Amino acid sequence: MLWTLIPAKSFHQSKRRLAALFDAEERAAISTALLARTVRVAKTALADSAIVVVASGDDVADVAHAAGADRVIMPRAEGLNPQLAEAALHVPEGADLLILHADLPLLTPQDLAALVATPGPVVLAPDHRGEGTNALLQRAADRFFAFGVGSCARHREEAARQGLQAVLCARPGLARDLDEADDWAAVEAALGHGTPLSAADLIERLKRPI
Repeated sequence: MLWTLIPAKSFHQSKRRLAALFDAEERAAISTALLARTVRVAKTALADSAIVVVASGDDVADVAHAAGADRVIMPRAEGLNPQLAEAALHVPEGADLLILHADLPLLTPQDLAALVATPGPVVLAPDHRGEGTNALLQRAADRFFAFGVGSCARHREEAARQGLQAVLCARPGLARDLDEADDWAAVEAALGHGTPLSAADLIERLKRPI
Protein backbone atom coordinates (compact mmCIF):
# COMPACT_ATOMS: atom_id res chain seq x y z
CA MET A 1 0.00 0.00 0.00
CA LEU A 2 1.05 3.58 -0.63
CA TRP A 3 0.98 6.25 2.04
CA THR A 4 1.11 9.86 0.86
CA LEU A 5 2.30 12.50 3.32
CA ILE A 6 1.56 16.12 2.43
CA PRO A 7 3.38 18.52 4.79
CA ALA A 8 1.93 21.99 5.32
CA LYS A 9 2.87 24.95 7.52
CA SER A 10 0.33 27.02 9.37
CA PHE A 11 -1.15 29.23 6.67
CA HIS A 12 -0.25 32.47 8.41
CA GLN A 13 3.41 31.42 8.47
CA SER A 14 3.63 30.24 4.87
CA LYS A 15 4.71 31.84 1.61
CA ARG A 16 6.56 34.76 3.20
CA ARG A 17 8.85 34.90 0.18
CA LEU A 18 5.82 36.06 -1.82
CA ALA A 19 5.42 39.14 0.39
CA ALA A 20 6.46 41.46 -2.44
CA LEU A 21 3.43 40.29 -4.42
CA PHE A 22 0.72 39.47 -1.88
CA ASP A 23 -0.20 40.65 1.59
CA ALA A 24 -0.38 38.27 4.56
CA GLU A 25 -4.10 37.60 4.19
CA GLU A 26 -3.72 36.82 0.49
CA ARG A 27 -0.76 34.52 1.13
CA ALA A 28 -2.72 32.61 3.75
CA ALA A 29 -5.68 32.26 1.38
CA ILE A 30 -3.41 31.05 -1.44
CA SER A 31 -1.76 28.49 0.86
CA THR A 32 -5.19 27.29 1.99
CA ALA A 33 -6.37 26.80 -1.59
CA LEU A 34 -3.11 25.10 -2.61
CA LEU A 35 -3.34 22.53 0.17
CA ALA A 36 -7.01 21.78 -0.46
CA ARG A 37 -6.34 21.29 -4.17
CA THR A 38 -3.31 19.08 -3.57
CA VAL A 39 -5.36 16.82 -1.32
CA ARG A 40 -8.12 16.63 -3.92
CA VAL A 41 -5.66 15.81 -6.72
CA ALA A 42 -4.05 13.11 -4.59
CA LYS A 43 -7.44 11.61 -3.70
CA THR A 44 -8.35 11.54 -7.40
CA ALA A 45 -5.09 10.06 -8.67
CA LEU A 46 -4.14 7.76 -5.80
CA ALA A 47 -7.38 6.04 -4.90
CA ASP A 48 -5.63 3.21 -3.06
CA SER A 49 -3.33 5.48 -1.07
CA ALA A 50 -3.77 6.79 2.44
CA ILE A 51 -3.67 10.58 2.04
CA VAL A 52 -2.20 12.09 5.19
CA VAL A 53 -1.55 15.77 5.88
CA VAL A 54 1.34 16.55 8.21
CA ALA A 55 0.02 19.74 9.77
CA SER A 56 1.87 22.46 11.64
CA GLY A 57 -1.27 24.17 12.91
CA ASP A 58 -4.96 23.71 13.66
CA ASP A 59 -5.86 25.82 10.63
CA VAL A 60 -4.08 23.31 8.39
CA ALA A 61 -5.81 20.38 10.07
CA ASP A 62 -9.26 21.90 9.51
CA VAL A 63 -8.63 22.47 5.79
CA ALA A 64 -7.11 19.01 5.36
CA HIS A 65 -10.15 17.31 6.87
CA ALA A 66 -12.53 19.41 4.77
CA ALA A 67 -10.61 18.56 1.59
CA GLY A 68 -10.93 14.85 2.25
CA ALA A 69 -7.61 13.82 3.79
CA ASP A 70 -7.80 10.38 5.34
CA ARG A 71 -5.79 11.45 8.33
CA VAL A 72 -4.02 14.45 9.85
CA ILE A 73 -0.83 14.13 11.88
CA MET A 74 0.36 17.06 13.98
CA PRO A 75 3.98 16.29 14.91
CA ARG A 76 5.69 17.74 17.94
CA ALA A 77 9.05 18.06 16.17
CA GLU A 78 10.26 21.36 14.75
CA GLY A 79 11.40 21.66 11.13
CA LEU A 80 10.23 19.86 8.01
CA ASN A 81 12.58 16.88 8.00
CA PRO A 82 12.13 16.01 11.71
CA GLN A 83 8.36 16.41 11.29
CA LEU A 84 8.34 14.02 8.34
CA ALA A 85 10.47 11.53 10.24
CA GLU A 86 7.99 11.65 13.13
CA ALA A 87 4.99 11.31 10.82
CA ALA A 88 6.61 8.39 8.99
CA LEU A 89 6.54 6.42 12.24
CA HIS A 90 2.79 6.06 11.64
CA VAL A 91 3.35 4.43 8.23
CA PRO A 92 3.12 0.62 8.32
CA GLU A 93 6.36 -1.25 7.82
CA GLY A 94 6.80 -2.27 4.19
CA ALA A 95 4.42 0.36 2.82
CA ASP A 96 5.53 2.63 -0.01
CA LEU A 97 5.88 6.25 1.06
CA LEU A 98 5.29 9.37 -1.02
CA ILE A 99 6.15 12.84 0.25
CA LEU A 100 4.26 15.44 -1.79
CA HIS A 101 4.62 19.18 -1.37
CA ALA A 102 1.43 21.22 -1.27
CA ASP A 103 2.54 24.29 -3.24
CA LEU A 104 2.10 22.87 -6.75
CA PRO A 105 -0.61 24.93 -8.49
CA LEU A 106 -0.27 23.11 -11.83
CA LEU A 107 -0.39 19.58 -10.39
CA THR A 108 -2.73 17.15 -12.15
CA PRO A 109 -3.86 13.58 -11.41
CA GLN A 110 -1.89 12.55 -14.51
CA ASP A 111 1.30 13.90 -12.92
CA LEU A 112 0.83 11.76 -9.83
CA ALA A 113 -0.15 8.72 -11.90
CA ALA A 114 3.08 9.11 -13.88
CA LEU A 115 5.08 9.47 -10.69
CA VAL A 116 3.81 6.29 -9.05
CA ALA A 117 4.10 4.43 -12.38
CA THR A 118 7.81 5.25 -12.56
CA PRO A 119 9.77 2.13 -11.59
CA GLY A 120 12.57 2.25 -9.08
CA PRO A 121 13.15 2.05 -5.33
CA VAL A 122 13.46 5.84 -5.04
CA VAL A 123 11.72 8.27 -7.39
CA LEU A 124 12.33 12.02 -7.23
CA ALA A 125 10.30 14.81 -8.81
CA PRO A 126 12.70 17.77 -8.95
CA ASP A 127 11.58 21.38 -8.98
CA HIS A 128 11.90 23.42 -12.17
CA ARG A 129 15.38 24.52 -11.17
CA GLY A 130 16.52 20.93 -10.76
CA GLU A 131 17.65 21.70 -7.23
CA GLY A 132 14.76 21.06 -4.86
CA THR A 133 12.51 18.02 -4.44
CA ASN A 134 8.77 18.49 -4.85
CA ALA A 135 7.90 14.81 -4.46
CA LEU A 136 9.84 11.86 -3.08
CA LEU A 137 8.66 8.25 -3.49
CA GLN A 138 10.42 5.57 -1.45
CA ARG A 139 9.64 1.93 -2.11
CA ALA A 140 12.53 -0.13 -0.75
CA ALA A 141 14.57 2.31 1.23
CA ASP A 142 15.23 3.14 4.82
CA ARG A 143 13.23 6.32 5.30
CA PHE A 144 15.25 9.45 4.66
CA PHE A 145 14.27 13.10 4.35
CA ALA A 146 16.70 15.80 3.21
CA PHE A 147 14.36 18.57 2.10
CA GLY A 148 15.62 22.13 1.84
CA VAL A 149 18.01 23.95 -0.47
CA GLY A 150 19.77 21.46 -2.75
CA SER A 151 17.59 18.56 -1.61
CA CYS A 152 17.46 16.81 -4.98
CA ALA A 153 21.20 16.15 -4.92
CA ARG A 154 21.10 15.13 -1.25
CA HIS A 155 18.26 12.68 -1.83
CA ARG A 156 20.17 11.12 -4.73
CA GLU A 157 23.30 10.86 -2.61
CA GLU A 158 21.44 9.17 0.25
CA ALA A 159 19.81 6.70 -2.14
CA ALA A 160 23.24 5.86 -3.56
CA ARG A 161 24.61 5.41 -0.03
CA GLN A 162 21.91 2.79 0.52
CA GLY A 163 22.85 1.12 -2.77
CA LEU A 164 19.62 2.23 -4.44
CA GLN A 165 19.01 3.92 -7.76
CA ALA A 166 17.17 7.24 -7.63
CA VAL A 167 15.03 7.76 -10.73
CA LEU A 168 13.87 11.22 -11.78
CA CYS A 169 10.28 11.93 -12.83
CA ALA A 170 10.19 15.26 -14.63
CA ARG A 171 6.65 16.58 -15.10
CA PRO A 172 5.63 20.26 -15.43
CA GLY A 173 2.92 19.94 -12.80
CA LEU A 174 5.33 18.43 -10.32
CA ALA A 175 8.18 20.78 -11.16
CA ARG A 176 6.45 24.16 -10.96
CA ASP A 177 6.07 25.16 -7.35
CA LEU A 178 4.97 28.55 -6.05
CA ASP A 179 7.65 29.44 -3.57
CA GLU A 180 9.52 32.51 -4.78
CA ALA A 181 8.34 35.76 -6.35
CA ASP A 182 10.01 34.65 -9.59
CA ASP A 183 7.74 31.59 -9.73
CA TRP A 184 4.63 33.73 -9.99
CA ALA A 185 5.21 34.80 -13.60
CA ALA A 186 5.29 31.19 -14.80
CA VAL A 187 2.23 30.21 -12.78
CA GLU A 188 0.36 33.30 -13.95
CA ALA A 189 1.22 32.54 -17.59
CA ALA A 190 0.10 28.92 -17.28
CA LEU A 191 -3.19 29.61 -15.52
CA GLY A 192 -4.02 33.02 -16.92
CA HIS A 193 -3.16 32.30 -20.55
CA GLY A 194 -1.79 35.79 -21.00
CA THR A 195 -4.23 37.52 -18.67
CA PRO A 196 -2.80 39.02 -15.45
CA LEU A 197 -4.09 37.26 -12.34
CA SER A 198 -4.79 38.55 -8.85
CA ALA A 199 -4.62 36.43 -5.72
CA ALA A 200 -8.41 36.03 -5.92
CA ASP A 201 -8.11 34.86 -9.54
CA LEU A 202 -5.55 32.24 -8.58
CA ILE A 203 -7.66 30.99 -5.68
CA GLU A 204 -10.73 30.73 -7.93
CA ARG A 205 -8.77 28.59 -10.39
CA LEU A 206 -7.38 26.38 -7.64
CA LYS A 207 -10.92 25.70 -6.42
CA ARG A 208 -12.14 24.49 -9.80
CA PRO A 209 -13.02 20.81 -10.17
CA ILE A 210 -10.05 18.52 -10.76
